[in-house]
Amino acid sequence: FAVCTRQALDYCCVEYDVSFSAEQKDALLQSYRALPAFSDADESLVALKAGGHRLFAFSNGAAEAISRLTAGEVSLAISASSP
Repeated sequence: FAVCTRQALDYCCVEYDVSFSAEQKDALLQSYRALPAFSDADESLVALKAGGHRLFAFSNGAAEAISRLTAGEVSLAISASSP
């Protein structure tokens, strides 16, 4: 997913004639990793967990990224096809 996001940023820079340094692009991509969850997500996940439900994260992203986002609060089942 990180590769796709970087390619999208590069494309947009070319398409809209915007010039960013490599450092600026890295800073933008780093901030993307810290986007907040939707406003109802925390409350909903807390309620589900309190109700005894097991929580899982499904993603086509890298396991490291999912682990960081979930802060160890959900189970990670890594498939053989994970990047």
